[in-house]
Amino acid sequence: MAAAGTTLPAAGKMAKKTAIRGTKARGSAAGTGGVKGQSSLLQRYLDGDRERVWHELRQLGGHVRDPDLIEQAEPVVREAMSRAGRNVQTLIERLRGQGYRFGDPWNEDGARKPHAPPDEHTPAFVSWLEKRFGHLAMTARTWIEVVGDVSLLGVHPDWPKNLVSDPLVVEFEYKSWRWAEKNRLAARDHFEGEHESWADSRRDGHDFVGAFTLDVAPDALHKANISGGAPYGVIVPDASVDATFRYDDGVLVPFVEYLRLAFRNGGFPGTWRRDCGRTVEASRRALAEGLLEI
Repeated sequence: MAAAGTTLPAAGKMAKKTAIRGTKARGSAAGTGGVKGQSSLLQRYLDGDRERVWHELRQLGGHVRDPDLIEQAEPVVREAMSRAGRNVQTLIERLRGQGYRFGDPWNEDGARKPHAPPDEHTPAFVSWLEKRFGHLAMTARTWIEVVGDVSLLGVHPDWPKNLVSDPLVVEFEYKSWRWAEKNRLAARDHFEGEHESWADSRRDGHDFVGAFTLDVAPDALHKANISGGAPYGVIVPDASVDATFRYDDGVLVPFVEYLRLAFRNGGFPGTWRRDCGRTVEASRRALAEGLLEI
């Protein structure tokens, strides 16, 4: 699978042109003067037409950054990530109400807080990422700028200890890790080391080496202290609207779809495909109730 935002064959380019024409036509029909003024895509998103809005934006690939299109895309992405941030806050409050103890039970140096929001160091970090690795997809960049680092790792008092619940974790800056608290440049060193290892593997001709990813979370098994697979991550470079997220077993999914799955399952997407019992199911439903659609 080609990384998002790379050069596509002629058929892909034609699909992009079709999507662009369709976006402009809908903007004109809505009385917005095409791409001028209020974003017709944002209004459609707010009106509940989210599936088609995301589909159309993804079809644009790297063209989403064209001046007349990014004006419509950016408000949608920012609204979606703002909603994601509010969902994270709601989940943290509800989990605390259920007696959940946050923190990585298997790694004392891991995330010490469930949410570390953006701070004064974040803009420089984002700038460094894009200078070093190329474009960040718009959803990934905006997550860093609006939401920050999230880790719902912890222990639920009513859930089985061996449950592979795959709590939501998306950390780019690793701000609440012990080593990052001492040195905010440590995340840069981490990604530099990962990229060097990836480049060495490519030079050695290893067939299994795919696109480079920024690792943002352990996989489901490692979160449960079980030997597992590769970390979850975001592919770079990527000029498209929605990041390509390397998920469980290396499956590639749009980042927004991963977040939707996580929120539908109360922040624990690993529970949707497992028989977790009535207690876990009741907790999960209570956590997920009324979360904002993204």
